[in-house]
Amino acid sequence: MADEELIADIEQVVERYEKKRLAEERAYRAMSPLRRMFSGKKPDHHLAVEYIHYVKKPMEQVRKLRAEICP
Repeated sequence: MADEELIADIEQVVERYEKKRLAEERAYRAMSPLRRMFSGKKPDHHLAVEYIHYVKKPMEQVRKLRAEICP
């Protein structure tokens, strides 16, 4: 039961990150060109590192836990 709860928690963290990222992207696209110029956005390599940290590695952990539960 603890593994299933851990899996659910990890999936919630990933989902929250993806929603936050999508909201940030929408907000940036909704800005006027002048505001975009002054606000800037995160460089692509920062986004890639965030993706690895918040999505890819946690989902690998979920796959490992699921493999342990259902061999």
